[in-house]
Amino acid sequence: MGYNIYTQVCGLAISIVILIFFLTQKKLKSKNERNFKLILYGSLLLFISDIASTILIYEKPDNLFTMIISKAYLVIIVGILYLTLIYVSGATFPRKAYKIIEILSFAFLSIAAIVISFLELRIVSATDYIYTEGPAAIFSYVNAICIVILISVLAIVFREKMNRDRSRIIVLWMAIWVIFAAIQVLFPKVLIVSFAVSIGLITIFIKFEDLEGEIDKQTGLFNFYSYLNYVADLKRLGKKAGLVYLRPMDSIALIDDKTAESGRRQLNARLEKLKDVVSFTYENRYLLVFDDGNQMKVTKLLLKARRDIYFAGKYYESFYFDDVTKLNDQNDINSIISYSKEKLKNENKPMHIITDEMMKDYYSIGIVEKLIDDCIASDRVLVYLQPIYSTKEKRFVSAEALCRLLDESGNIIPPSSFISIAEKNGMINKLDEIVFDKVCKFIAKNDMDELGLNYIETNLSVVQLSDYELANKYLEIIERNKIDTKYINLEITETAGIEQINSLMDNLQKLKSNGISLSLDDYGTGYSNLNYVVSMPVQIIKFDKKMTDEYFAGSKAKFVMDYSIRMFKAMDLKIVSEGVETKIQLDSLAELGVDYIQGYYFSKPLPMDEFIEFIKNKKNVEV
Repeated sequence: MGYNIYTQVCGLAISIVILIFFLTQKKLKSKNERNFKLILYGSLLLFISDIASTILIYEKPDNLFTMIISKAYLVIIVGILYLTLIYVSGATFPRKAYKIIEILSFAFLSIAAIVISFLELRIVSATDYIYTEGPAAIFSYVNAICIVILISVLAIVFREKMNRDRSRIIVLWMAIWVIFAAIQVLFPKVLIVSFAVSIGLITIFIKFEDLEGEIDKQTGLFNFYSYLNYVADLKRLGKKAGLVYLRPMDSIALIDDKTAESGRRQLNARLEKLKDVVSFTYENRYLLVFDDGNQMKVTKLLLKARRDIYFAGKYYESFYFDDVTKLNDQNDINSIISYSKEKLKNENKPMHIITDEMMKDYYSIGIVEKLIDDCIASDRVLVYLQPIYSTKEKRFVSAEALCRLLDESGNIIPPSSFISIAEKNGMINKLDEIVFDKVCKFIAKNDMDELGLNYIETNLSVVQLSDYELANKYLEIIERNKIDTKYINLEITETAGIEQINSLMDNLQKLKSNGISLSLDDYGTGYSNLNYVVSMPVQIIKFDKKMTDEYFAGSKAKFVMDYSIRMFKAMDLKIVSEGVETKIQLDSLAELGVDYIQGYYFSKPLPMDEFIEFIKNKKNVEV
């Protein structure tokens, strides 16, 4: 007679195929892989015991061996569910919680196996169906139902930690178990409970454990997507992960493609053979992860590779993290490498160490960038005005507009905390535009002639001037606020070389032709030099606080400043000295021919309302 084992044989075949694919694919050596492999082996035992018990019940229903195999089948069903619980826990919880669940699962499985072995199991056999009943069967089914409920609850409650897709598949798998079990109870001829395992295995393997899509086809190494998942699992489990990052230098572009490809193949082959290392690659970069975080081991291994592989040593820079799981977001890694490279540019070492301090500095930049974004979005960009004093008229004739940020707690953030960051990431353009608009509104609101103010200075970076629409934007803001352009002075800050400035004259000439005066800020520092003065249509030159301090310190700056002032006077340019803090400095600079004085001797930068009060109080008073 034929045996009703068609679904079991089909399930066994599916499990074997999945196991072959799983064992022959490249491994990440993760907990999930280990736990999934245990479920696969368990599924083979399940189908073999199910097939064997079915045949034995038909052939030798009263045999002791038949009873042993039948009870073994029940134990294996419960065991697979416990292994599934361990798999779910490994994909969800940190190491400590996972270890507790793993130990408890194996303990309860052992107890269940002992209980099932001692309880009575009766075999019911007919011409066209068989099944088992009795205390052993009932205990197994109740145990299985409890585990199914527990797994489902964990998958639903912790779906964010687990991954929503994995959560849905696990819950669906548990539902299939229940449905197939109910069908088998109602229709004893249909032996499909064990086939539920195959359905779950296929789905989980294709969706999560088949790593074929995470392999870089060119190198055979894991790709960056796989790296993100791998480190996320390590981080969740509370494991350290040392990392070596190999980044191609510009010199790699100078060698021919054939040599470069040959070198990469050699490097890939070496990385494939490294023990206790998982290698990832993308865009000619390599990430070597060591799950023990052992710096000495990493260093020795990489230095050996650099000696042995000429291509790696000559064309790749090496960076080392003692624990890459410290990164807030693994997608930050390229930005952190670039940031650290800039910090370490003067170091000539075979391996650059990315320290905790560097990562802290990098993330502090991110915090400031978010602050700037928030302040722009919620109108918390403030304008402070610092008075500028005329040495000839003996009164305050203008002011410089300076940017401040207001955090959510109401604290004023000084420019030293955000200006340099805003300049590097381009946010300075938006900040300067906001400040300019607020200055225009201030001018429109107040009678400048009544206050005795000739103009208000606002900063304008050379980077901004690379936008050929900038002049039109600023003139539109002026027109919108209905103010006279004579009350505006744009102070050009030096953030680029003279070769860039030559391409920006159109903006400057257009602004000047519309009645806006121009100043050159921070003369004598950075890029600012005579080329700026000659090239740009400025009317005012500003010496920064550093030049003022060095002038009075008796350094060479004194001769530079003396000569420059005489030269600028001959060119009919006005001169401003910033950072003046004493009466002696004021008198000396006035005697030297400096036209305007700016600094704490008169006033620190003030909020707009306080500035107006200051100007009104000092209007008829000679300082």
